[in-house]
Amino acid sequence: MKNIITTLFPIVTLMLVGQAYATTQGQELNAPAPAAAQALVKQGLDLVYHDKFDEAVATFKKAIAAAPRYLRAHAEYIRTRAYFQEAYNEVRVEYEALMAKEPGNPIYPMALELGTRGATSHRVSRARYEKVASLAPEWAWGHYAKAQLLMSKEPEAAAAELVKAIEKDPAAEEAYRLLISLQEGQLKKLDEAIATAEKMAAQPELRGAGLTTLWRLRLGKAQGSEEATAKLKAELDKLASSSRDVDLLAAVRSMYQSHLEDKTAAEAMEKKILQLDPAWYQWRGFTNHFVPANLSGVSRDALLAGRQMELFLKVRGIDDAQIAPKEQMAKLEQVLALKPGRVMKRYIYETLFETAEKEKDAAALVKYGEELRAIDPTDIAVPARIAMVLAEQEKSLDQALRYARIADGATTEFRPMQPSAMDDPERFKDWFPENKQREIYRSQRALALEAHGWVLCQMGKHHDAEAKLRQAVEFGRSERNLSHLAVVLRKLGRTEEAAKAAIEADAEYAASIKRKFTNEPAKDFQLDALDGRKIKLSDLKGKVVILNFWSTSCGPCIVEMPHLVKLYEKFRDRGVEILAISTDAETYRHSVPPFAKKYGLNFPVLYDKGAEKAYQVYGLPTTFFIDKQGNVRYCSVGFGTETMRLTEVVLNELLK
Repeated sequence: MKNIITTLFPIVTLMLVGQAYATTQGQELNAPAPAAAQALVKQGLDLVYHDKFDEAVATFKKAIAAAPRYLRAHAEYIRTRAYFQEAYNEVRVEYEALMAKEPGNPIYPMALELGTRGATSHRVSRARYEKVASLAPEWAWGHYAKAQLLMSKEPEAAAAELVKAIEKDPAAEEAYRLLISLQEGQLKKLDEAIATAEKMAAQPELRGAGLTTLWRLRLGKAQGSEEATAKLKAELDKLASSSRDVDLLAAVRSMYQSHLEDKTAAEAMEKKILQLDPAWYQWRGFTNHFVPANLSGVSRDALLAGRQMELFLKVRGIDDAQIAPKEQMAKLEQVLALKPGRVMKRYIYETLFETAEKEKDAAALVKYGEELRAIDPTDIAVPARIAMVLAEQEKSLDQALRYARIADGATTEFRPMQPSAMDDPERFKDWFPENKQREIYRSQRALALEAHGWVLCQMGKHHDAEAKLRQAVEFGRSERNLSHLAVVLRKLGRTEEAAKAAIEADAEYAASIKRKFTNEPAKDFQLDALDGRKIKLSDLKGKVVILNFWSTSCGPCIVEMPHLVKLYEKFRDRGVEILAISTDAETYRHSVPPFAKKYGLNFPVLYDKGAEKAYQVYGLPTTFFIDKQGNVRYCSVGFGTETMRLTEVVLNELLK
């Protein structure tokens, strides 16, 4: 009998644990945490805000020890480890071990989701939400988990679950935010969103965040009218003069700056905040997840928070600014002096490297390239691109050859890619299946061979150069490697072959774009235009249509707009139409008309109502090119130095 009991113990334990949580979920899980544990979490957050992360982690651990079922303590511990200490995978592994040890405990998967929002694959997130909803359906966060599972297909049901979550945990900030997002967006119930924001603002610990949302929604409902703006300003002025609550004053400052565009009032508010708390800064406590690509084009997860978020925005501002490369590098060097973390350090050096490359500054390129190689030796584009620039300048050719050989040697065979310390492994698998990895490898191999061949050419070793460049073309034809091959063939006196390679190079850029053409029917829509018209996409058949998804808060979109204005002037008489679809939320729409006026937008500007979702837009700006028959032929995401050249090539092809 003893052996039978021992054999069944794991199964029985699982059943008992599940039953225990099922019977106590409406009592213990929904019960408020002990006051002492709540005080510790508040203390931990204050330490985070003052950049004392080790002390904060220790404080959150004390809160967890005092109240093991206190979800917020777990979530803030995870968030601090993942975002502020850049230890995402360490804390993920820690909590996955806890989940394996206590499979019937819903707190661990829920804490992981709250603490690492945005950093996990959708598949893993869904599995965690399903587990929480199954284990603790009547827990406040069980309702939240159910809402996450329902929101895409059943937004009404999801909203009902979120209402229950808030009833059981009035301080559930994430539930308020998700409910407001649903009410404002999918459900188009602005008054209900405002009512939810009012409830959120009534919670003392959520007052600043709740009021910021409430003010935005009210202003949006009034379409930014003078009366609504004046009323908001009066309310802000009153709070500014009477309150000493730093979080509330930070919310007031944010509204002055972003919605009322009152720079003087915002600066005065900032001075008052700093008098109350000299350690305050604008992005204190904020977290962000973004996915930059390294120089080889390999995307990676990056988690930013607090001062690192501030540094990121500084770098983006420098990168977007229309300033000389030398000045840009000097400003980026200043940011490096502000002690960036691992993620930001890499991002800054990549930006410096690319700026030095544009400037053809060989010394700076080598300097920044060596820093990047120390951070990530697998980024093969770094030595290859250094070699190319050095060879182009025909100096330091021995050094160029050394870098070219490094790149060539590192790509002699395909090696499976490995996730970095910050990459979610499941999302990494989704992003980089073997076929995608091999595609990246071929691109890296082609670049490495081209770099080696071009250095050999500049050293006068033309026969060896030809062999390397022909290999490069085999791995991946490009305008540049064909042009380099043409140069080598001319050096060898084979003028006919050289001329043929040059012709192929001229045609390759357009050909490389055409190879990526699709041919799928465009999803039709009818949207309201800024000028009052209703524009239906299918009515534009017979024209080539550019669908540009953008927003007033998107930096690259702002940079792109003047180029689109010039493009429209050049191509509209040839049958090209541009539809600029604003993805700004309904309560931000009042900012669209002044934006269009400021940038002189001469093409139809539309307010989105489902098109972004229908076209599965995940980044801004995103541009779709639709042919005369109404088929999507090409999609471009982002804006860079090659964007407008690419755009003209696509348009000329579709206008044939």
